[in-house]
Amino acid sequence: MIHLTKGGVAAADYIAFIDSCFAKGAGETFDCLLPKLFGKGRHPENDTLFLLEEDKLAACVGCFPLTFSIGGQSFRVTGIGNVATRPDCRGKGYMQTLMKKAIQTMAEDGVDFAVLGGRRHRYNHFGFEKCDAMTYFFLTEKTVTDADPRLFADAGQGEAFVMRRLDPEDSALLDCLHTAMHARPYHTLRPRKDLFDILSSWRSIPYVFMKGERLAGWAIYYKDKRQLSEFHALDASDTPFLLRLAVKTLGDLTVALPPHRPAFFPAADALAEHAMLISNECFLVLKWEKLLSSLLDLKASYAPLADGVFSFTIRDLPARPEESESYTLSIRGGRPTLTKNDAPCGTIFSSLAAHRVFFSHYAPERLSLPPFLASVLPLPLTIDEADNV
Repeated sequence: MIHLTKGGVAAADYIAFIDSCFAKGAGETFDCLLPKLFGKGRHPENDTLFLLEEDKLAACVGCFPLTFSIGGQSFRVTGIGNVATRPDCRGKGYMQTLMKKAIQTMAEDGVDFAVLGGRRHRYNHFGFEKCDAMTYFFLTEKTVTDADPRLFADAGQGEAFVMRRLDPEDSALLDCLHTAMHARPYHTLRPRKDLFDILSSWRSIPYVFMKGERLAGWAIYYKDKRQLSEFHALDASDTPFLLRLAVKTLGDLTVALPPHRPAFFPAADALAEHAMLISNECFLVLKWEKLLSSLLDLKASYAPLADGVFSFTIRDLPARPEESESYTLSIRGGRPTLTKNDAPCGTIFSSLAAHRVFFSHYAPERLSLPPFLASVLPLPLTIDEADNV
């Protein structure tokens, strides 16, 4: 006999279950790895679907709420994580049952989109596609040394910066960081009381760049990957100095930059040996019109868009497979407008194909689309790693 429930499992039992399923080593338990969700006093079980077999925990799917702000528009988002099945229960379809229930619940609750980290083909079955548009720049001590010296023409400016590790006791600095993070046109809402736990989950190390007593920027470092997954300079002109300082402090590293922070790209490119376009995260869009409209406006704010008209239809919607949605995208004078149509028309995409076409670095379907869309796509859908679940 099986039973599906949300909550109803003690947090300690939940953590022990996922620890055993993912076979973490000593010091690698989820309460240590992910304090923002599983730390002391938190109740992750309240945001998790559980499947019990004969009253014993057999499988789970975490469905954790996030709030995104894109160009001032608020989005309800679900971060899917800790998708786990007890080893002796695998092969019984429990994960499929829980994932389908999670998607149904998200649709009923008005969630705008969902995000998860995981294997592409595993989650394609549920409508998720790897399609974030992050760019990764590989910087080394040698590339920084050999870079065009004109990047650092104001040598005194570079010497003024200090990079240091952020501590949980840095209350005033965390207050300042919290304000700066939420001033970006694309960000995830991070409660102030949870901020340090958010910035230090998944073994990450938060750093700040200081110029005297003034905050100049921040970065989140993942030592295992030698990666800055979140780099931000409050003044874009400081970017080459801060990146040079990061390499001097941490050694060779990769810097992940989302497309909606274009002011950082010239310096990162000038200092890098090479750049990589990789889609690491899986997304599932539930409200296409809202998300496309906001991302189109955001892209138009930092990139010139060519004029044109394109109609399309999205079918095989995961939460409503019998329905489809149709839209016309018009761009006039670089300003985008998205209009919903009453009936299917134009180019027809499956839901998975639509995710690739609109958000992924590469989509074979784009090769046959009108040329003006090359200035529009992909749209800048991403998630900072600190906000992943």
